Amino acid sequence: MTSALNRRLPLSGNSLLVGWIFMLFFSCSPSKRVSVDVPHPPKEEQKEIPDKSQDPPKVIDAEKPKTNIEKEKPEVAEKQPDNIPDTNKRNKSTYYIAMVLPFSETEGDMRFLQYYGGAKIAAQELEFEGINLMVHVYDANETDVVNKINTDSLAVIFGPNDEAVLKQIIELGTKDNVPVVSPFFSLSSIENNPQFVQLKPSLKAHFSAIVNHVSANFNPNAVVLVGRNTKADKSWFSYIQSIAKLNYQSGNEKPFSEFFIPDDSLANGSNVFGDLLHHHHKSVFIFPNYSYKDELYLYDAMRRLNAEKGEQQIRVYGMPILKDSEKMSFDFFTNLHITVPASRYVEAERDEVKYFDRKFFDNFGALPDMDAYEGFDHLLFLGRYISRYGKTFTEKLGDEAEPYLQTRFLVQPVKSDGSGNEVDYYENRHLDILEFDGQKFVRIN
Repeated sequence: MTSALNRRLPLSGNSLLVGWIFMLFFSCSPSKRVSVDVPHPPKEEQKEIPDKSQDPPKVIDAEKPKTNIEKEKPEVAEKQPDNIPDTNKRNKSTYYIAMVLPFSETEGDMRFLQYYGGAKIAAQELEFEGINLMVHVYDANETDVVNKINTDSLAVIFGPNDEAVLKQIIELGTKDNVPVVSPFFSLSSIENNPQFVQLKPSLKAHFSAIVNHVSANFNPNAVVLVGRNTKADKSWFSYIQSIAKLNYQSGNEKPFSEFFIPDDSLANGSNVFGDLLHHHHKSVFIFPNYSYKDELYLYDAMRRLNAEKGEQQIRVYGMPILKDSEKMSFDFFTNLHITVPASRYVEAERDEVKYFDRKFFDNFGALPDMDAYEGFDHLLFLGRYISRYGKTFTEKLGDEAEPYLQTRFLVQPVKSDGSGNEVDYYENRHLDILEFDGQKFVRIN
């Protein structure tokens, strides 16, 4: 079996050149399927939103696009060798995993290279725990990549961020009885497939987290939903109101007020939020917009709200775009008390995080980013469950009280209305609630 080389290059300036370093893992392999045989590491001190819903509407990935990195595509030869041992001869304590990740000039693939680097370190940590993994990495951009996946004795397939390829892999997993995990993409159109797990919380989970926090801290009379007079915003209003009705145990179908911003009012200098603020005494504003297509609209709304509120104390709840958009200013964060749900949050001061940072640098000569923490958490979490339960691990997933590097895991079954106990798939629903403390966003829940 071909082992990937583990070389290091020095850092040059302040750039993260992990993509260049990781290319060495793939350029040395003679096959389309890259087999990563995790070596036993040297002993050292140890420490530790697109959602394809039918109702609410179709959604796309809410995360900010990543910057592309120019580099050569990893070289892979055409021939696929038969380098997987016969099933009967395999070590029963070794677990075989497939990862389908995109590696291309146009994908902005630093994200996935960092993710793979974090997963590689997780495999080393699992080996310390007596759990041996063999990870086969496939390039998601290869033609007909799904048919190249050898499912023989696979414990799980990590699916890519491409919806079409992910659906094909789910079909393959169903046919060959292999669980499929989606680390990057939430796909709620899946039905009757309890071997499918999505680790990225859906948009519904994000909105539920917002409403749960609002319900625990504010009277519904203080709350207003703010949107535009569009089908999408109205549909999300309806979903948010349904959660609020349950939380407040209200007989009112709409516990929160609703306000639709008139067309062009944000740009023409008119008073947009004055009546809500000073006559109806609204102090909690919820914006359901999540897409970067709405970035300018959200900026204009925050600017107007900041100007019109005067000395009144208010709080704005919204999706992660309010935190991540480069258009938003520190004045908005502070004056509007912007509060968002986050699926990924790292406390740099934790000993476990510092230990990982050192180990990542020792392995790759560069610093990790959020995707590296995520790759580490995902493989460490699932590797432990796979070692305990094998292919039935999906039905055993649950609430992990112990935090990982950038999240906890609260994996719950998703069931269609009227389906009884039939599980469609499993979803991680854990989200942290963040607010700005004057310097950075911090967890408050």
